[in-house]
Amino acid sequence: MSRLKSVKWWFIASLILIAGLSILLSVVVGIAYQKQDKLIQDALTTFNEGFRGQFILEDSHISPFANFPYVSIDLENVKIFESKSDISQPLVNIEDIYVGFDLVSIIKGAYQVKKVKLSNGFVKLVQHTDDSFNVMNALSFQSE
Repeated sequence: MSRLKSVKWWFIASLILIAGLSILLSVVVGIAYQKQDKLIQDALTTFNEGFRGQFILEDSHISPFANFPYVSIDLENVKIFESKSDISQPLVNIEDIYVGFDLVSIIKGAYQVKKVKLSNGFVKLVQHTDDSFNVMNALSFQSE
């Protein structure tokens, strides 16, 4: 009978550990989901204010396993234009950009990107007559 109690104890302890880890993962994903919109809007505003080009994205959502073990935010249909005044043809059009954060940084609120994964898209690279490239122009900092 003592062997049966020992097996039963290990089984219950394992279930408690798995449940605890599942709850922890759910809380972290919940925190990321809750802060996702603000994080994306802040980043998009910073990019559009700092760079010459225009950054546009259609939507975003949490993808907890896209960059496992990192929790990722999936940026959908990201477009980059050479300037804010000309948004006729995108230079960069990427269907999905997965930006991965580790669990500890999400809990601390210090979002440090650990991994970026790009999926399906194109980059239209053009060299202008002044030897500058359109993508480099879009990603260059605005002069004050």
